[in-house]
Amino acid sequence: ASGTASSKYAVRPVINGTEKAADKTVSVWSSQMLTIALDRPAGGTNASGSYTYSPNDIAVGDLDGDGEYELVLKWDPSNSKDNSQKGYTGNVYVDAYKLNGTRLWRLDLGVNIRAGAHYTQILVGDYDLDGYAEVAMKTAPGTKDGTGAYLASGPAASDNDASDFRNSSGYVLSGAEYLTIFNGKTGKEMATVNYNPARGTVSSWGDSYGNRVD
Repeated sequence: ASGTASSKYAVRPVINGTEKAADKTVSVWSSQMLTIALDRPAGGTNASGSYTYSPNDIAVGDLDGDGEYELVLKWDPSNSKDNSQKGYTGNVYVDAYKLNGTRLWRLDLGVNIRAGAHYTQILVGDYDLDGYAEVAMKTAPGTKDGTGAYLASGPAASDNDASDFRNSSGYVLSGAEYLTIFNGKTGKEMATVNYNPARGTVSSWGDSYGNRVD
């Protein structure tokens, strides 16, 4: 109750009844929100017309080991589609930002990952316990990592990154699907494996046009 705008705050964990050391001291924000400047990708044009990009889902993790969360942000094109809707979409981009607005890297998932709320789930966590969070998601031939390089490990080492598996309705119902782990600090591909479960026969999932398979 006696706090003021110039007060300093810290958190001290209590473990098994014993108070531990405080974390770093922080100041009071001058606003109830934090505004971060983003680097919006340029729009484009495809068979469905022109499109622009808006910030969409965000996952958080300590990507560079400094004890502060970074933001992993998905850029959604304005022509993104639900699984049940046909149409071509723009490429999906995924950025990593520090809270001061510094962009660490950008992934380009390529033409074989469709844009929409059901297609790209971003997982962020320190999966190898090295003190730095990694980033995982579904990828495909044509995906570029945060260094601008095409995927090159596991099954991606021998694929054709110029392949375009979109059908006339804009769905991607053939071609390889991967799961890739990216280095959180640099965005560089760390490992790629075949996606599990496999797509198999599209109609086995309940329809033949591509809704439930994705």
